[in-house]
Amino acid sequence: MKPGLINTLLASYAALVFNQGLFAQNTPLFQAEHNPICAPMEVAVSGIVAGASAYHWDFGNGLTFNQQNPGAITYEEPGQYTISLTITPAAGQREMKEINILSIHCCSWWEIFDNQPDLYAVVYDAQGNFRFRSNTVTQNPANGPVQLEVFGLLSDGQYQIEVWDYDLAAADDYLGNVWIEGGEASATLMDGELSLSYNTELPAGQYTYSTTVQVVGSPSIELSGDFLVVAIDGDFEVQMYQWYLNGELIQGETAFRIIPPGYGAYTARLIGNGCILDTEPFEYLMTSSYSAEGAAPLSVYPNPAAEQVFIAGDIPAGAQLSIYNAAGALLRQSRIEKRNGDFAFSLGNLAPGMYFLRITSEDGALLHSQPLARQ
Repeated sequence: MKPGLINTLLASYAALVFNQGLFAQNTPLFQAEHNPICAPMEVAVSGIVAGASAYHWDFGNGLTFNQQNPGAITYEEPGQYTISLTITPAAGQREMKEINILSIHCCSWWEIFDNQPDLYAVVYDAQGNFRFRSNTVTQNPANGPVQLEVFGLLSDGQYQIEVWDYDLAAADDYLGNVWIEGGEASATLMDGELSLSYNTELPAGQYTYSTTVQVVGSPSIELSGDFLVVAIDGDFEVQMYQWYLNGELIQGETAFRIIPPGYGAYTARLIGNGCILDTEPFEYLMTSSYSAEGAAPLSVYPNPAAEQVFIAGDIPAGAQLSIYNAAGALLRQSRIEKRNGDFAFSLGNLAPGMYFLRITSEDGALLHSQPLARQ
């Protein structure tokens, strides 16, 4: 079964939920691995505790599943989702909580850095089916028993415990195995130089484990004053931004906001968290009036104008006036000189039609913009 669910994350984290005295150790009931593509996000979910009498999955979006392994879940919408699993042990089962490695073969392993084996155990049923595995502990049993934490359900019958040495640079080293009886509370066993003990106990009524995944929504571009700014819904750590104008990369623009160098269709690519997110195109055109928040009010008159326009208000030193045509091409530009009274600006040989006027500060911040008609 492959339930359809939700979009990408990147960023996921786990939280244990305890029932009836649950675990003495932080051992999950399942694994959830996400594909490093953010939209949509695929989460491969697999149960690691076999043999329970009942499983109940809740994927956080209203969908549920009642078998051990739900398979891949695809999230299409942004948000935070909790994947949880509740298992109910079968009658007569026992819970294995620890395996203690007492001795291992002297020469079946070798570690280049610390001369300490990295021990873990894997448990199989009599048919060779994987049931569960322990954590990994770096310790030599020659210095004392090595306690491995596990969580698994055992029924009456034979099980095999394999002991391994994890090796980062090569294949793991096999250290041997022993056979155990699942209905026993505890035992100490030896096979050759491998010696171990284990403990089991009556299980709790139910066990619950949950993992929360953050699904990042598609980013967008917004106009904020004189800047184009990337907005994103969700926790997404961006390492780099790439900006494009009409499909062409804008060199050197790697921040979350830019002052647009021209008019047209802008897109931004966000890279981070192992993901690549692209915004929808944003059409940047001069189509409306704008006055910067907190700036002194300015007025431009007359509009429509015949030969010249006047600018009234508190104009900061070094401000610049620019005239653009309807396509966004710069036609005229002039520094606004301080003088008594309103500042006058000649329209010169501009043909009758619709234009756009912009006033920017000395450092390039947009103070005011508006449509301007010439008669």
